[in-house]
Amino acid sequence: MNNGRYQGEMQIVRQTLSAHDNVNVVAQIIKEDLPLLSCIEPNDTFDFQKTRECKK
Repeated sequence: MNNGRYQGEMQIVRQTLSAHDNVNVVAQIIKEDLPLLSCIEPNDTFDFQKTRECKK
């Protein structure tokens, strides 16, 4: 989807938001990983590393 906004960025939202046509949700954080959110501060940079194959 291209709404004329910057593409290539991602946000982690710590609360439930209502659905919106201009927002794409690509993932959810599993319950066991929620404590990791406290390690991320505003404007921190981070990346995801593949550690195993996903089940299909």
